[in-house]
Amino acid sequence: MNKTLSDEQIKVFWEGLSIQGLDECWHWIKGGLPSGYGLYNFNCTKEYAHRISYRLTHGEIKDNLFVLHSCDNPSITKDN
Repeated sequence: MNKTLSDEQIKVFWEGLSIQGLDECWHWIKGGLPSGYGLYNFNCTKEYAHRISYRLTHGEIKDNLFVLHSCDNPSITKDN
C-alpha cells in the first residue's frame, strides 16, 4: 500500500477538516463510517482521517503506536 500523498491529495485532505482552533477538536466533514469516524480515500486505499492527520503533522506511525483522538469525538456529520 502506498501511504504517500501527493501535494494535491494533502490539500484535499486538509479541506476535509473543520479546524476551529489548535486546542479544540477537529471535525472530519467528508465521508466516513457510520460510527462517525472519518475515512480518506487515496491511492486505491482508505485510511482513518485521524491517522493521516497524525502522519502529516508528526511523521510515520510506528508499528506499536496507537493513534487515538484526544477528545474521542466522532464526526458531527455522521450521515456523510
